[in-house]
Amino acid sequence: MSNAMGVGCHTLTSDSYIVLMRRSSGGGGGGEWPGAVDRPGGHPEPELAVKSANAQSMKELSAGDVLKEIFASPASELRDEINVPLEMQLDPGSYRRCRQKMSCNLTVSVCYQSYWVGRETSPARAGSDSSFW
Repeated sequence: MSNAMGVGCHTLTSDSYIVLMRRSSGGGGGGEWPGAVDRPGGHPEPELAVKSANAQSMKELSAGDVLKEIFASPASELRDEINVPLEMQLDPGSYRRCRQKMSCNLTVSVCYQSYWVGRETSPARAGSDSSFW
């Protein structure tokens, strides 16, 4: 289950557009601001920190293990929500220095197409009414 801490990233495409999405407006999927325009984001996944640290439970995680997951989460959210592969994200660690700014090696039209391909193929997003701007 996700933690209540939110993460997100301001994403600049290779042709200098900023990626925004409209949050889901119904069914509780929009969080505190249903229907609002926002950056791609979500929550760190504690169970992924446990898995990557080869731990048995969250109690075994070090502070470094937790921070690693927190700082990896925006890149994962960009991959999961917009369908931008990690290998197409430029310097995904840069958000640590620039307050969650990410760049990708894709144009805005390719990001848009990737979003819709991912939406059609992802069971998690199939019923969502969130949209790409």
